[in-house]
Amino acid sequence: MAETFPIIQTKLYRPPLQADFIPRPQLLAQLDGWQQRPLTLVSAPAGYGKSTLVSAWLESLDGPTAWLSLDEQDNDLEVFLTYFLACIQTSFPGAVDDTVALIGGAELPPLRVLSNSLANELNRLPKRLVLAIDDYHVISRSRIDELLSGFLKHPPRPLHLVIVTRTNPQINLNRLRALGQVMEIRTQQLRFSVLDTMELLERLLQVEVDKYAASLLEDKTEGWVTGIRLAALSMRHRDNAQELLSRIASERRYVWDYLISEVLSALKPEIQDFLVETAVLDRFCAPLCDAVVGESDAESGMPFGASAAGSQSILEALRQDNLFIIPLDGQRRWFRYHHFFQQILLAELKKRYSEDEIAVFHLKASSWYKQAGLVDEALQHALDAGDGLAAAQLVEENARALLDEDRWHVLERWMARLPDSVIRQRPRLLIAKAWVRFHQFAIQSIPPLLKLAESILEDDVTAQPLWGEVDFFWGHHWYWQGQRTRSLDLLNRALERIPKAHHLARGEAELWWGLASQMCGQKEEAVRRLKRWLYDEQEPHPGRQTKLPGSLIFVYLLSGEFNDAAQMSRQLHELGTKHNNRYIKAWASYLQGLIHYYWNDLDGATRHFDKAVSDRYILHTAAAVESLVGLALTYQALGQPDSVEATASLLLEYVQGINFPASMTVTRSCQARLSLMQGDLESALHWLEMADLATADQPSDPGVMFFWLEVPHVTQCRILVAQGSAASLQEAGEKLAEYGKIAKGQNNTRQLIDILLLQSLVYQKQSQSDEALATLERAITLAEPGGFIRPFLDLGSEMAELLDRLSQRGVAPAYSARILAAFPDEMKDESPLQVADGADLSIAASTLEQAPSSSLVEPLTARELDVLALMAQGLTNKEIAQRLVISHGTVRQHAYNLYRKLQVNTRQQAVIKAVDLGIRFPE
Repeated sequence: MAETFPIIQTKLYRPPLQADFIPRPQLLAQLDGWQQRPLTLVSAPAGYGKSTLVSAWLESLDGPTAWLSLDEQDNDLEVFLTYFLACIQTSFPGAVDDTVALIGGAELPPLRVLSNSLANELNRLPKRLVLAIDDYHVISRSRIDELLSGFLKHPPRPLHLVIVTRTNPQINLNRLRALGQVMEIRTQQLRFSVLDTMELLERLLQVEVDKYAASLLEDKTEGWVTGIRLAALSMRHRDNAQELLSRIASERRYVWDYLISEVLSALKPEIQDFLVETAVLDRFCAPLCDAVVGESDAESGMPFGASAAGSQSILEALRQDNLFIIPLDGQRRWFRYHHFFQQILLAELKKRYSEDEIAVFHLKASSWYKQAGLVDEALQHALDAGDGLAAAQLVEENARALLDEDRWHVLERWMARLPDSVIRQRPRLLIAKAWVRFHQFAIQSIPPLLKLAESILEDDVTAQPLWGEVDFFWGHHWYWQGQRTRSLDLLNRALERIPKAHHLARGEAELWWGLASQMCGQKEEAVRRLKRWLYDEQEPHPGRQTKLPGSLIFVYLLSGEFNDAAQMSRQLHELGTKHNNRYIKAWASYLQGLIHYYWNDLDGATRHFDKAVSDRYILHTAAAVESLVGLALTYQALGQPDSVEATASLLLEYVQGINFPASMTVTRSCQARLSLMQGDLESALHWLEMADLATADQPSDPGVMFFWLEVPHVTQCRILVAQGSAASLQEAGEKLAEYGKIAKGQNNTRQLIDILLLQSLVYQKQSQSDEALATLERAITLAEPGGFIRPFLDLGSEMAELLDRLSQRGVAPAYSARILAAFPDEMKDESPLQVADGADLSIAASTLEQAPSSSLVEPLTARELDVLALMAQGLTNKEIAQRLVISHGTVRQHAYNLYRKLQVNTRQQAVIKAVDLGIRFPE
């Protein structure tokens, strides 16, 4: 399992049964009815033997079982899920890899997605699994309750969940009870009977116990097993147990307070001190205890695995005496105190020591954990000691390693535990925070962090690598602002300052240096150096090894060199497979889908886009949106309206569930573009009226265009061109001229081709034929090296006609012929016909005569006349498709052309306009 942070393995061990365990056959029999229900709830206050009972039951089962002990740090959905999934994989390695991958993304997917993924994977478990979650009462975040509630609504059959808690979980118990899907064991059932009490006392005291005495204790403790155990421990060193029981019966204080004082007072002073001083530890081993209770300072704590005879002997004695010490592993190396007992010890600690003295214990523990490489625990104890400086230094010392290992989630969690006042004073932490923001795609929040770091660093020449990272972030920032020279200068300086051993920072600097160089017109130099870094050097770190191909692919795509981009995309996919990196594989699938779409290999585009979409919650958000856009456009090109609708709905659902506002603009734009392609100009115009693109990111920002399939400002122009009025064409022409200048200035050949194609249509509609053909020739020249086909086809029969005219002039005849051959037959075969005065649309198109004149600026084709005639008869698009033996999508394309040429928005308006033009419909 690829962990997003270090797993404490002892939390996944079922606590072993103690030698004095008292079997509870009735309760075990009750638990054995688990096969009929998805959930067992064991709920009672602390000390009633909940965990012991469930542990004993799991030990008695023949099939796979798993155990998860929670603590306060697990009160976070991502942390909880990481442990929950790791727990399942102790029994079934690799069983929940899809959900593991989901929680490794920049942000968690919606709960519904997580719950469905988890339920589906659990349903595929080869055997039934009983999984116990202990101490669930520490969970107070509703999202965790909602997650469990989600898959308990439709529980996966192979999983039986056991929740052990002091309070009721917020998982809609009433519904589960009504459906008979939960079995509950409560305090009343867990209470020890008089016979249970007698048996436990006899085992602990090794003497025969009077039934009356046992009854007295059972009554006083109300069957509370911890109280009974405390009483037994108190009696061990007394000659007259009956006398003590009488005193317990008459004691007015809480019985457990009295018993605790009795137990502690009977221990040797050094044992008392040991228990109290180690109470700061949630889990412990002998070397750690030696470091905490030793007389030396924190720096001299014994390293992990060293001899620790002092604490080891004490721990062994405590275990043998059953003094509320619980083993956490099979080797009995790690232990914890019973939670209730630890609370008592912590209260005693505060009575004996000042806050400063308690802080020393925490610092000693922190030092030991640090030396043992257990940074998470070291950090927590430093914070518990109130030493923010020590905690900050721990994070600083480990930040780069975490980032290089792509475990920025851990860094994010550690940073969240540090006081903000400490972070703002330390440039290394500010840059670490910038990296977290970078991975979260929150790039707008990075510049303030950089400015603050710079003000602290000032002229500190000793911090060259850190300055290099500052240079990288500013270079990245200015790239997205379109400041190409400024960006390239900063990225060059970053590469001079960042050592190659700093894998993440170096890899990102190289990637963005390549893009900045391409934007500055230095594509050849960028490719040369990127290939040298990739191939000529000793095999790069896996992080750099995937970023260098990524940079090359982006450079090729922006330059319109799709053949080279395709080859490198395949290599990127192989690297993702080699390193088992689904994020990289998803990127490669998206990029391959994009390339195959532009090549008009629609089957290949569908296959690759579909793979990327399946990993949309793992992929970069913008690429995930693009993959859905690409899949919808591909289905539209294939004439599969149902698939188009389903994909468009999935796109909207995805965007509504993420925190990425710009994606909604892209989504609505894509919907308008699809409407346009389906002949629904009215819906496209509605989006155009409602869209506030003036307040959206502008095309001068390279991130708006990049090599994306869907660019809202360009789609706006598509709709203006389709509207076809003099005013809309004028507006489209002005916008396209501006966007073309921007794309050319940024050396963005990929977008420039689309812009030029639209410009050629604008000129054609404005009766500027020479300009139209000249502009199309420029587009052809740029598109031919990359083998672009689809951008021409998406513009319909008008582009086919224009391209045919250009090819007749001898411009790129082979390439033009290849594009024309890809157009649907109905588009290629259409010849423009004027509508004759008094023409009857009931006759075949081949018998129509061309009128000497017409009030239409652009003539209707024969096929468009056929469609119009059938519209007049009231046939639906589906019926028209069946009558004419063409696809549903083709009918919508013809309808779109009719609306545009007739300058109407609906079927009724089209028929009325046709009548006004003198077209007679059959009765």
